[in-house]
Amino acid sequence: MRRYRSAPMMALALAAAGSGVWLSISPRSFEAGVDAVGVHVDGVVLTPVAQSAAGTKVFTGAATLVIMFASPGIVRAGAVTTWNGVLTTGRCVLIGSAAGASETCQYDLGTALLTSTDAFVSRTRTWHRRYSDRGEITITVPAGSALIPIPFPLGR
Repeated sequence: MRRYRSAPMMALALAAAGSGVWLSISPRSFEAGVDAVGVHVDGVVLTPVAQSAAGTKVFTGAATLVIMFASPGIVRAGAVTTWNGVLTTGRCVLIGSAAGASETCQYDLGTALLTSTDAFVSRTRTWHRRYSDRGEITITVPAGSALIPIPFPLGR
């Protein structure tokens, strides 16, 4: 019995290593959307502040977010926050149509610049984001939440 004892341990070690590799390369998932309470970004709530300009909404909390409804089908957003200890700004342009939505974003993380392209799948209510450094994440828009640009470098 002692002679074959290492075989199950080796199988267990290989299974654990395989699971670790799968978890490290699979896209992380986040939630983001807006409702009557405010903007929800993966458990953080940004609350609305008094609005001064028509077509513009401002939210504050752990970050400041401005959403501007530029024209039918085009929504712009900008955010300022401290991300992983670094002053970070983000800007996104969301273009929506009957077929779906897409957005392009740019993030300034201190001295680093990062961009992303996002595609919204209405059937699953998810954004699929691909960063310029080839990282990928999924952002779920909860039921009852409106679709907005998400100028935060989630997963970075």
